[in-house]
Amino acid sequence: MTHAGQSAIADVAAAQRPAVIIPQPRPFDEQRATARVLRQYRLAVVSRHWPDQRAWPALLTQGPGGRSTEVATLERPRRGRSSRRRDRGDRSTLCRTGARMRTAVITTVHGRGDHLRGQIAGLQLSNRPTDMHVVVALGDPTIQDVVASAASSAIDIDCGNANDELPVAQGRNVGAAAALQRGAELLVFLDVDCIPAAALIGRYHHAAANRDHAQALLCGPVTYLPAAARTGGSTR
Repeated sequence: MTHAGQSAIADVAAAQRPAVIIPQPRPFDEQRATARVLRQYRLAVVSRHWPDQRAWPALLTQGPGGRSTEVATLERPRRGRSSRRRDRGDRSTLCRTGARMRTAVITTVHGRGDHLRGQIAGLQLSNRPTDMHVVVALGDPTIQDVVASAASSAIDIDCGNANDELPVAQGRNVGAAAALQRGAELLVFLDVDCIPAAALIGRYHHAAANRDHAQALLCGPVTYLPAAARTGGSTR
């Protein structure tokens, strides 16, 4: 049983275990959106709220489609050999040769200039410098000035106007496309309120270079900084 955060879902998929998903409130309802997809494709049992104690037995024997059966196992996605060859993000050749992967950090942002400055400062202290930092502004014209004031060489991309529902997924796709066009081979997606540890880029690079991870989606741990070190609720 877990919430519907991306890292939690990835962990469940990697473990290939049955799952009961209870989405938690988030500013842009991203967990509820993930839970809807899981329910739609019958990948897991989803409960919108914490169940009453008496409801648990039925919930644990309910299949993803609502039938009384064993809870289905949420499996990690598999790709055929032909699609892997066509995938520009395939790292298998680099894993075999041990070549250094061009690495891009991709961040979407709207109205969190201080958070972005903290992230840029963290990247500048990285033990292994990233090859590029792609910052996608979600309808926020001030982000370009934030990047310039932080003395960053980050690539600033405008992703159009933002409304009540920020186009975070679209922004990430735009950032990924821009990074791939510039030759990136390893994409690291960081939320704007995350300050990377000095070893983060190197650890992702090391994990991605493992031959068993040629097609893997890697999810590193996220922890909260001590209260005295926080800047506007940043995490690390």
